[in-house]
Amino acid sequence: DIRLERWVRQVRAKGLPPFLSGRLHGQTQVKGQGRSTAEILASLNGNAQMELRRGAVSHLVIEGAGLDVVQGLGVLLKGDDSLLISCAVADLAIEGGLVRPRTLVLDTSDTVIRMEGSISLADEAINVRAVVMPKDFSPLSLRTPWKVSGTFADPHVSLARGPLGIKLLTSLLFAQLAPLAALVSFIDPGDFEAAKYDVTQCENSKARQTIPNAYATTH
Repeated sequence: DIRLERWVRQVRAKGLPPFLSGRLHGQTQVKGQGRSTAEILASLNGNAQMELRRGAVSHLVIEGAGLDVVQGLGVLLKGDDSLLISCAVADLAIEGGLVRPRTLVLDTSDTVIRMEGSISLADEAINVRAVVMPKDFSPLSLRTPWKVSGTFADPHVSLARGPLGIKLLTSLLFAQLAPLAALVSFIDPGDFEAAKYDVTQCENSKARQTIPNAYATTH
């Protein structure tokens, strides 16, 4: 029953909604051994489950995650608002101190975000990829997966170079035909089918989880 808007520091101008809000519930079942915290973490085996209930996320953050230029500008002009999160779950497998998501999905009416990769508790290494799947059309988008690498102490956030490079190269080739044709590669029809699949995965994972409702039992 962690209130994210209170627990995570979010500095915003007066009148703007929090970047992320909702009640985070979860439970972890792990076993490990060692003579230090580091040894115990490096040997952990088990699982962790989390679910965000009654959640909302900044519309501007969602459009920014998808690098949607047109819709992002639209949100900036009219003012940021909150998008309700219909499903947000994490089902994590932990083996030998390596954390991997079975399911890690956040779903809104506009976009679905799926996280994949791994985090090592043994050497604190991060190797995570976020795939953004908008449900709607955009005339101008640079959408490409985000990568988080490095360590806990020194994380690095970057864009996946492959997909973005292909878009830029295609744009340069189209520009040889006609200047306006360069924009064709940045037209994004959305990824509704992939988003629909991940929404199903999110709902199924939520249905399987057995996280107690702390708020209901303590209030």
